[in-house]
Amino acid sequence: MSGIPSNTIVDAIKAQMPGLKTQAQFDVLASAFNALLLTLNSIFEGKPDLKLQGNMALDKALDLAEQVTDLGEDLKDVPESATSRDANQFRKPPAQFQEYEEQARLLAECEACSTLEGLTVWYAHTKDRRDLILNQDLRNKLIDTIRGHQLTLQAQEKKI
Repeated sequence: MSGIPSNTIVDAIKAQMPGLKTQAQFDVLASAFNALLLTLNSIFEGKPDLKLQGNMALDKALDLAEQVTDLGEDLKDVPESATSRDANQFRKPPAQFQEYEEQARLLAECEACSTLEGLTVWYAHTKDRRDLILNQDLRNKLIDTIRGHQLTLQAQEKKI
């Protein structure tokens, strides 16, 4: 689930789970989903030992969901400057909820670069934003577009 393939799935999660507000909660959702898949598949394949493992993993994920939610609530009253970077996963919204919009902005900005030098400067200044793109398909498309635009700009500059 960490490589969620489409904006449709993310939109469905947002609509069906309005209480899911942090990256830590999203990570627990992914773990619980994987545990559920393991449990169901082991039932379908008639593997009771794996079913037990899946059930235990699902129970742990559900317990963890309560813990990360409680910790996130506790951190709401603590100033960000007084916490570690790791605490951000209990405060910040899931990156997956924003990566489609960020990828679209980055693609548009990349295409707007009209010189190789401009593209190089833009690329250097957008690393943090590019790192927000976790979905491998979205990331691949972004990197492929950047490379393609770079080659186009290089070819144009050679003609000059």
